[in-house]
Amino acid sequence: MIFAAEATVVVLAFFSALVGSMLGVGGGFIFVPVSVGAMGLRPFVAVPASLSLVLSNAFSATLTRVRKNAFKIRPNHWLVLPAIALSILGALTSLRLQEPVFKIVFGIFLIGSTLLMLKIRGNQGRDHVVGIGGRVLVVVVAGFVSSLLGVGGGMLMVPSFILWSNMSPREAVAVSQFLTGFTSATGLATYLLQGSFYPGIYGAAFAGGLLGGFVGSRIQLGLSDRQLRAAIVLGFSAIGLWMLLSPLL
Repeated sequence: MIFAAEATVVVLAFFSALVGSMLGVGGGFIFVPVSVGAMGLRPFVAVPASLSLVLSNAFSATLTRVRKNAFKIRPNHWLVLPAIALSILGALTSLRLQEPVFKIVFGIFLIGSTLLMLKIRGNQGRDHVVGIGGRVLVVVVAGFVSSLLGVGGGMLMVPSFILWSNMSPREAVAVSQFLTGFTSATGLATYLLQGSFYPGIYGAAFAGGLLGGFVGSRIQLGLSDRQLRAAIVLGFSAIGLWMLLSPLL
């Protein structure tokens, strides 16, 4: 029975990471709702498992992009410290959320991310560039959300970078996924120190995320910016509505 659960986690993590690496969002936005809603995992198990897959996904996807000269680490390494600044607080907060509240918060966040992407579509062709302070604020908040919900933080960074930092969707996806590796690692360490230790589940999620990240990042390199936007909006809105409605069903 235990091995069946771990096998299911590997498959789910692979699919989540494949889609997540294409969108720069880690894959937690799929893994957490399915593992909590369909598999019956408690959030204090599902979130760190999700962070495990986000970590391996971010590593494999970033490595793939660097090897293909599709991403440069040096211009973006200064964002790492702001990104992990509130990751610990996010993990500590998540451990105290009850499951119905967790689902509602998760759903609201996904719907909010969808609205950000729709705003991007409505403001194409206009410049909305913020300074360094604004970009730092985005990654700090994303670090908190990453550990709170187990989503890596990319669902906040990707639309925010596109809307306010004048990045293309492709560049925003790459930068976001690079940073989620650090936020997820910090959040996962915090969960482990708080006693949430399920090595079989976490290892299975890490393995699935590693393979899914390699495959998804290769697919992403062939997608157009318009296709990336459409996929992000569709995925966020569908799962966000499910998480909002599931406590009522």
